[in-house]
Amino acid sequence: MTYAAPALHGRLDQPVYGCTFGEGAKRVLRKTFSVRGRASQSEFWWGYLTMFIVQMVLVLGWVVVLFAVIFGTGLAAASSPTDPTTGLLGSLGIVLVYMSLYAVLIISAIPLFTLTARRLHDAGLSGWLTLLNLAASGFMVACGFMHSSTAGLRFEVGTVDPVVAPQGVAPYGQPVPPVADAYGMAAYGSAPYGAAPYGAAPYAGQADAGAPSMQGDQRA
Repeated sequence: MTYAAPALHGRLDQPVYGCTFGEGAKRVLRKTFSVRGRASQSEFWWGYLTMFIVQMVLVLGWVVVLFAVIFGTGLAAASSPTDPTTGLLGSLGIVLVYMSLYAVLIISAIPLFTLTARRLHDAGLSGWLTLLNLAASGFMVACGFMHSSTAGLRFEVGTVDPVVAPQGVAPYGQPVPPVADAYGMAAYGSAPYGAAPYGAAPYAGQADAGAPSMQGDQRA
């Protein structure tokens, strides 16, 4: 079941429909280590683009550092060709640069995984399905095309699960059903038993029920 909802720009556990790039970037960075709540389609795509840009910038920076280390090692080896420590230090520097690349990629992937979990929540699915990214890299992109669902409300803080909503509480976007106050009493918002609703014509025989009889005042 799909639905459309207005933009919610307050709590971070609520999705923002019609999210802008700036707001999507801010939310994905602020919720780097949080899977609680939901994320709309627009919030997901802007957050995905933000992390892609961040990763590209980090990779370019890593490439610059790698070339600097290689260039510095070559200069040191040319100036001291007989020094064995020069080549050793250069090799160690290259290994450290490569290790830093893996660390950067892993850290920058964390916001994408948590964002995907919140997108799954908005679709009414479990966030544990994010682990499918480890087996199928295209699953993360597929999550961006999933429609929002009222079942995702259970992943928000302080909201009611529409599946087990108590009496008098309706799921998002649906009218609230009337609740009877006590046995024999009419439900709140409905007309009492035997009375016509407000603005409607009275039932047959009800109009003269409270009027005094004029038959006793008639003269022969």
